[in-house]
Amino acid sequence: MKKPYKSLQDVYVESRQTPVEENVQIIGIPDASGESEQLGSVTDDEYTRLKRMVLSKSEGGTESMVKKILRESMWETIPEIDDRVLDIFLRYDVDPVILGKIADKKTAGTLGTFETWVNKSGEQSLEACLDPLIRKLTPEWRQLFKDVTEEVTPKPNNVSVGPGEISITMFTNAKKGNTGDLTIGEQEIEVKGQGGRLGSSDYTKQIFNTPGNKYLNMLNARGSGQHFSQVESVEIKNLLSKYATDVKKNWTNILTKLVKAGENAFPGSAVDVEGLINQLIQSADALIDVKNTYDIQQTIDNLQSSLDQVVEQIPVSKAARDNTQKTIKKLNDLLTVGPDKTSYNWQSSTQYMFNHDWGMSPRELAEAFVEMRTDVMDDVRVKSLTNAAESVFKNNNLRKDLITKGPTGTTTLRRLQAALMATSYWNEHEFNKILVINPAKMTGANINFDSNMIIGDIFLDVYKQLQKMPQIVVTNPGVDDRNKGIGISLL
Repeated sequence: MKKPYKSLQDVYVESRQTPVEENVQIIGIPDASGESEQLGSVTDDEYTRLKRMVLSKSEGGTESMVKKILRESMWETIPEIDDRVLDIFLRYDVDPVILGKIADKKTAGTLGTFETWVNKSGEQSLEACLDPLIRKLTPEWRQLFKDVTEEVTPKPNNVSVGPGEISITMFTNAKKGNTGDLTIGEQEIEVKGQGGRLGSSDYTKQIFNTPGNKYLNMLNARGSGQHFSQVESVEIKNLLSKYATDVKKNWTNILTKLVKAGENAFPGSAVDVEGLINQLIQSADALIDVKNTYDIQQTIDNLQSSLDQVVEQIPVSKAARDNTQKTIKKLNDLLTVGPDKTSYNWQSSTQYMFNHDWGMSPRELAEAFVEMRTDVMDDVRVKSLTNAAESVFKNNNLRKDLITKGPTGTTTLRRLQAALMATSYWNEHEFNKILVINPAKMTGANINFDSNMIIGDIFLDVYKQLQKMPQIVVTNPGVDDRNKGIGISLL
């Protein structure tokens, strides 16, 4: 009696309920002859991988369903996307029947709850917006979603596809965006993964590539003779004080041991090792007090010469050598600092400008701050932003926070920078939200933009939102020749 015909799909569904033996016999039936052919045996794991590959190619299999979902999500047929997504799906024990149901819900516009999820404020779980069917897709659905989120970030036609853009569209009603990364209903949403950059134009780079440095020019124009080197030299001397303290301790310990050991500890050469070590200690001593004045080059020469001669005569600890060389290197940095220096990068320029009190008025601070934007704007919008920034800089407590050394000053500046660049970014693309995601924690948080506001008020509103969501932080605070804006992340 003939057994009833079963499709590969049916066989796969049944096989999910029956454990596969350790050694599986593989039989092939070529279409041409119709005769079975014994191909040999494979292990359980090898059979599982082979089964996935075969079933993915069958009608209604993984490959066709993955591509259907991607097309419904408005992703064009691009091998860089299709192949990467399929490769990830084939790593897992994906149920093609469930995948087919997900594809059907995508077509019907009933997949997930992203529409309501994205309108909530504060940090929330990404899982909450994904369709519940994903939990039945594979026992390892969380890892599958993370893999698609983090690994499928190609650059077809030199246009980047960021983390989360593909994965969110595959398990919700969201689709590839027009002005933003994603679209849901009438809303355009920009998605930023860890360190995602806020900017699409190069205006902000003029701060460090303007001849003479734009911020230095502003300080000079005030006629005060102020220069970043005045702050930088103090910072370097403070570091030198710490380094020199270690150097003095290292060489004092070495000298103490040598003296205790007596004459046998010293080589019988003409070199005065004890005198050289004392020279190292004295040079370090001069650096410890930051108020001391000293000849930088002479101090470098004394340290280097004494060090070189001592290590030729006696064993010297690694800490003493390394700390002395570190001090010499920092002294060389100090040599380059002066009123003629203009080679400050974007990050150091903004920090020296705003994390130090130059005696600038709130209006002057605002005008300098707005130059940090990423995009060119018309005079009306620049004035609106400047007025809004001036209202912020009139806050005495904020100005005190800015010039506070350590995390307080840094955090205050970066939050202001993020608000400005996010607003500037919005001005160029006019998306409705920025969704910042943390793939590792499967969380997300939204920054909202109200297009009915003038741009200055948008900046103030975004700044307030960032104050209420301290978990959105600036993790890539610099801008260089490659990047167009600072990078934000969700902790």
